Amino acid sequence: MQEVCQGRGAGGNTARLYGFDLDLLDPIAAKVGPAVAELAGPLATSAADATSPAFAKGASLRVG
Repeated sequence: MQEVCQGRGAGGNTARLYGFDLDLLDPIAAKVGPAVAELAGPLATSAADATSPAFAKGASLRVG
C-alpha cells in the first residue's frame, strides 16, 4: 500500500490532473525512473549545481 501511495504522490495524481495517458507513459517511466524505492528515502547528497534553497547548507523547508 505504501508504494501505491508514493507512486500517486510521485506523479500519478498530477498525471491524472493534466490528463496524461498513464498506460502509454508507464513503460517509459519504468525505463527512465526514478523507481519508487529511490523516492522512498532522503537524498544521500544533492547535485553540486543545485540552486534550490531546499539544498542550501543549513536550510530547512517548511511545508504548509
